[in-house]
Amino acid sequence: MRRTRRWTMRRRRKSKTMRRRSRTLRRTRRGRTRWSRTMRRRTIRRARRRTVRRTMWSRTMRRTRLGGQ
Repeated sequence: MRRTRRWTMRRRRKSKTMRRRSRTLRRTRRGRTRWSRTMRRRTIRRARRRTVRRTMWSRTMRRTRLGGQ
């Protein structure tokens, strides 16, 4: 009895990543997992920001090179 209870306790606890995933991953009727809209928006924004930063940096580098000549 004691052994089984301990096992269920261990099973119930989830890691941080799993908890986060349960919030963002949605289950469809067929049982497939799917990212929710909120999660998708966040990832898209992050990707966009990265690209913008890169282009800005390249522009500033060009400017400094031209100025040096």
